[in-house]
Amino acid sequence: MLHAPCQEGSRCWTNCGCKWGYPKPYAAETSISNDAYPVYCRRQGSSFTSGSHIYTNQGVIPYNKYLSLRYQCHVNVEIPYGIKALKYLYKYICKGEDKSALNLEVDDETTSFVNGRYIGPSGATWRLFQFHMSGREPAIQRLSLHLEDKQLVYFRDAEGAIEQIVTGSVKKTTLTEFFKLNHCNAVGKGIHARKLFYHKVP
Repeated sequence: MLHAPCQEGSRCWTNCGCKWGYPKPYAAETSISNDAYPVYCRRQGSSFTSGSHIYTNQGVIPYNKYLSLRYQCHVNVEIPYGIKALKYLYKYICKGEDKSALNLEVDDETTSFVNGRYIGPSGATWRLFQFHMSGREPAIQRLSLHLEDKQLVYFRDAEGAIEQIVTGSVKKTTLTEFFKLNHCNAVGKGIHARKLFYHKVP
């Protein structure tokens, strides 16, 4: 897999050159950093000419030999970098099938648009067998955390606020009640409170 020659008019061309950074610099070995994109091994020496352009290892797109042979097609494979890689991956599997927009032009009428979607064989089969479209594990539960007497209080009107103050419920949260259970080590269903984690307290 080789990157096409970069020049003005190319899809990858910007005012600063190729937006993908080609041609890449030569490197004797692959190096991976925690805060930057990896630098792949690109040795000097190999080249060939096609038309008027000379191709070298500087234009090779990262790929996996096994996947290219297995599927007989171009498969771009790279080491992910940063938290945005996970964000992109999760959004990609949840974006759904290919979509199309139809523009219906009617004489002397307001232009109407119809939004539709195209479901291919793989997407249709996946839905027919009722497979999960995505998943997250473990499940996330938001727990109430706050400083002493800094808890949030919700009420609909002034009467609701006064009622909470009078009854004392304004000071009660799941966190404060958790502390009370641990203070007296209450027992429920034969289980001591101090043996329960915060998220397991009913």
